[in-house]
Amino acid sequence: MNVLALDMSTKPGYALFVEGKLTRYGTLWADKKAEEFGPYPFNYVKLAEHTIERLTREVINPALKLTKAPLEFVVEETTASHSGLTQKKLEFIHFALLKKLEGRSVTYVQDGRWKKVVGAKMSDAEKLINAQIKEYKEKHGTKLAKLDLDGSGVLKVVGKRTPQHVYLRVVRETLGLTLSLKEEDSGAAICLGLAHLKGVQACDGITKKKKTKSRGSK
Repeated sequence: MNVLALDMSTKPGYALFVEGKLTRYGTLWADKKAEEFGPYPFNYVKLAEHTIERLTREVINPALKLTKAPLEFVVEETTASHSGLTQKKLEFIHFALLKKLEGRSVTYVQDGRWKKVVGAKMSDAEKLINAQIKEYKEKHGTKLAKLDLDGSGVLKVVGKRTPQHVYLRVVRETLGLTLSLKEEDSGAAICLGLAHLKGVQACDGITKKKKTKSRGSK
């Protein structure tokens, strides 16, 4: 199976699997900001189109040339953002992507599902580190925590473990590939691709709601 997994944003992460093996991965770093495309709201549309044109030229077309068998595209489903404008950019980018991929095999997967399939959950060790960081900050009244994690007796600044740390760990443990935190978009795409290869449940675009009985009904 040939799969191109995409973690979409203004800096998309991608991972290409050829015959089930990771062949290429990376992050398409943003080269322009929305403000450079003129006034709102049309600059958001132009930003989305620019992002997808670059993705097509630098990632999708090379992937299509590299694979002989049909290429499947798997994309992480969008989820609500705390920033409405960030969400708007993302939705426009997804729209531009789908217009470009129309007629091809595209599967959307919810982040909670792919994380469950590849085991991307916080470990006890990671939870312990976060607890120690919280305790240190509360005790010393500081924004930074210093801990001795390697037993050397030397205290070093330690940051809180996040979901991004978790799936980078999954990539390391599964493929023996060590990525830096700034490559977290690539890590997400790799995990998404691995989950797809394992048969993760796809989204169908339908919101199913359970029927509830009204009061007084039998």
